[in-house]
Amino acid sequence: MERIRQARTAGTIGIVVGVLWLVEWALEAFVDPSIGSPTWYLTQTLATALLLGTAVLMFGLAAPHPAGDGRVARTILALNWIAWLSLTVGGIGFLTQGNEDNGPLTVFFPIGGILGTLSLLVSGILVAVKRRVLGWQRWAVLIFGIGYLLLGFLQGSDEPTPASQAAELVQYLLLVLLAVAVRTATPTTTQPSTEPARV
Repeated sequence: MERIRQARTAGTIGIVVGVLWLVEWALEAFVDPSIGSPTWYLTQTLATALLLGTAVLMFGLAAPHPAGDGRVARTILALNWIAWLSLTVGGIGFLTQGNEDNGPLTVFFPIGGILGTLSLLVSGILVAVKRRVLGWQRWAVLIFGIGYLLLGFLQGSDEPTPASQAAELVQYLLLVLLAVAVRTATPTTTQPSTEPARV
């Protein structure tokens, strides 16, 4: 029960984080602050805090062991929040530098990005196959993982484009969906039986 409570708390935090990601997206899309300006520092501070908040969501996702109690499954689920912590360190690097150039800490961006993409996909498959989560929530991790990967291809350029901004928006909406799934998931400790019911 404690792990379920942790997951639901993290899911609630994740919903708030997802909504604030949408606010941050709007600031970036419509205000587009110049690098080093007070508004830039505001948006970067917000983004860095939200990266940490997303790590909390991923920790909550892993808490009830939705992919099983095995060491491999638990490790792969843990890699999700480790990846977002890595991205948080990259965000701190931007803030300490005062720009978006490469620096000692910004190397954590590609590390977290690659690790997070791969671990999300594998986690989604494991959660779906294990069937420890009931309902549509069972598929939420896989949907988010696939969407995060495919939409990431539209964001390869450093300069924002309408396509990259739209892809980023959809990613944040999928994050809200994942947070709702973590908040409302009904886990089961036993795998559903495939045997016909006896009368």
